[in-house]
Amino acid sequence: MPTSGNILQPEFIEEDFISGLETALKGTFHPPWPLEISRVSQDVEHFLGYDGVLTSLIPFYIQFKRSYFCIPAYRGQLAKNRDHLELPTRRGFFNFALHKDKASKKFLQHNVLFQLSQHATAAYVAPLFYKKQQLTAFKRLTLDLPWRYEDSLIYDPALDGPRRIRHTRSFSHCITVPPHREVTDTSASHHYTFMRDGRSLCFHSEPEIPKISGKTLDQFLESLANRTLERINENSIGWLLKVLPALYGTEWKNRTFRSMIKAYLLDLDLYPATQSPAVESWVFENLDGVDVLLLAKHMLMSDFNILQYVAKPW
Repeated sequence: MPTSGNILQPEFIEEDFISGLETALKGTFHPPWPLEISRVSQDVEHFLGYDGVLTSLIPFYIQFKRSYFCIPAYRGQLAKNRDHLELPTRRGFFNFALHKDKASKKFLQHNVLFQLSQHATAAYVAPLFYKKQQLTAFKRLTLDLPWRYEDSLIYDPALDGPRRIRHTRSFSHCITVPPHREVTDTSASHHYTFMRDGRSLCFHSEPEIPKISGKTLDQFLESLANRTLERINENSIGWLLKVLPALYGTEWKNRTFRSMIKAYLLDLDLYPATQSPAVESWVFENLDGVDVLLLAKHMLMSDFNILQYVAKPW
């Protein structure tokens, strides 16, 4: 990280930011949405590439960062790089550095995160603020006016009907940056820089504008939800059916697993009680996307104590 009197350091540690983000997430939905961030040990963090997972049907692997603010008077290398690419600097900009492994001097954490992002949802998440008081406000979501009322209905088996969920607040206070490529240069430090609104993303040390764009956290989560809905709308939810046995370390051909699926389908009133068709072929041929998600929700809650809401059109 470049040091300069014109670079303002964050006034809080990374753990405080993660705690604040989790607090803000839990207070975002009404009724409360049971989201949490599962952490991993620092001993294995550089092997995995991430240090937290936002739990959902589609896991979001996160590498948390704190943001340093380069004030307008800063004219160091990062500013020169942005000037070279005609990116704004006059109002100041944020940056965070990639982690270099002390032993190998390589950027292992970043490269593993990049490889993970090619097969799953993985990215850096950093705050668009640096002051302690801003973190306190973030926990209460009072940095600006991020209220956004978007009501939706979910199917709740306990009610045997719809439950209204009000998505009240957005996360325009954090930037989400998927790693755009591997880093092989071990002689330099590397950074992402961006403006206060998360725009004008740049990668250093050899300056380049990544093909990926930085998104605020609410935009990123919204795009993740839309990709999920697209899978459902395109009737490609079969991928979830195929991987369900992996939750139990087995396969569809396992008789015990098929019996368990049949029992859950009967609980949900999704399986014909008066007939005995082959379970595996029946679920692949007859369940629509929402029904598959309802089945997965029931399995996650019954066997893993993971509560997962499922949107259902009415």
